[in-house]
Amino acid sequence: MKNELLIDGLSHDLRGVSRLDGKACFIPGALPGETVRVAIKQKKRRFIEAELQSVIQASADRVAPACPVYERCGGCDFQYCSGEKQPEYKQDVLLQQFSRLAKTTPERVLEPIRSSSWHYRRRARLSCRWSKKTHELVLGFRARNSKDIVQLSACPVLEEALESLLIPLANLLKGFKDKKAIGHIELVAADTPVVLIRQLNAWKEEDRLRLENFAKETNIVLYTQNEGAPPKVLITEQETLVCYSLTGESLKFEFHASDFIQGNSVVNQAMIAQAILLLELSADDQLLDLFCGIGNFTLPMAKRVKSVIAFEGNNTMVDTARHNAGINCIDNVSFNLADLFKPTPISAKKIEMVNKVLLDPPRDGAAELCQQLAEMPLEKILYVSCNPSTLARDAKYLLEKGFVLASAGVVDMFPQTHHIEAMALFERK
Repeated sequence: MKNELLIDGLSHDLRGVSRLDGKACFIPGALPGETVRVAIKQKKRRFIEAELQSVIQASADRVAPACPVYERCGGCDFQYCSGEKQPEYKQDVLLQQFSRLAKTTPERVLEPIRSSSWHYRRRARLSCRWSKKTHELVLGFRARNSKDIVQLSACPVLEEALESLLIPLANLLKGFKDKKAIGHIELVAADTPVVLIRQLNAWKEEDRLRLENFAKETNIVLYTQNEGAPPKVLITEQETLVCYSLTGESLKFEFHASDFIQGNSVVNQAMIAQAILLLELSADDQLLDLFCGIGNFTLPMAKRVKSVIAFEGNNTMVDTARHNAGINCIDNVSFNLADLFKPTPISAKKIEMVNKVLLDPPRDGAAELCQQLAEMPLEKILYVSCNPSTLARDAKYLLEKGFVLASAGVVDMFPQTHHIEAMALFERK
């Protein structure tokens, strides 16, 4: 059954929204203001899911996707919207989530933090599989709504240093004796490009030599990793840690290939600069940094405050953060290991002098922490989020205890995708 619908807006995951039979109807691939023809996929009690069949009246913001494998690849699913307009639609979704879930609006809406829409991504995970049908090794991203793999020879969102490795990597792996020894492959654009290969079987000697020669010829750092074990460099004279720099801060961050780093270096630097401005850091401040990772926010802020107490749930990254403080000669930071998803994971006594907080949790948010922070005599809490829904949910705990949402805005970390990141500043009034 096909229907013609007018798209009224976008859902939290950037699907088009219309009304059909008195219910909300969600249509992936549709933009506000468009008239579209859809086929009903599923009718549920409170909403309907539909599939876009054709666009009858297109939005001025609709563009032809630039990637030749867009229709099959499961990666960049928002390419049909102009790069200039994407952050604005994401901003609208963020404000809708605050209004719907937290019953609030920010006193000030921040301009979206942007980067180029192309060649921005400095981290990617490639799937690798030996095809029984074609007897070839397939290297690429997962297909949309499928476990199939889309073979890649180029990827217009990867940093160019990573994109240039796709064809040489595929050619290298096709020549392997044991093609089933390879799991997936991670690419990281550090100061030197990094390739990490998940290893399912022990390397055959000639395959190991191929890898070593490839690393030397392409000037990359090559790691291998067995299931459950930490990554290790294949060539022993290479350093175990790799590095990225914050040029505006004159800081260097060393990290293991498997450590989390922000996926867009341009946006990361702008995000740090905005965080420093929003928190209005001064030499008298004592800052609490939660989910600190390897110190990406911690160390730039430590240069401006009296002290920082930082917490992270991953022991390896705590050690790496301490290492990074040392190589940057920063000694006013305490890095601590804690499970930040447990009730009251932080000793109140340990942080009793803190007056400002930076909070950067994963997608599940930080409900327990926000309930704890809401009870503390804090001046400002800056919440960096990769999920507007959990951000808005957690905001309620702070608003109920006298905080106001002073500022909020989108951080477009991943252009061309439906992923929405944001920063929200809460102040005690």
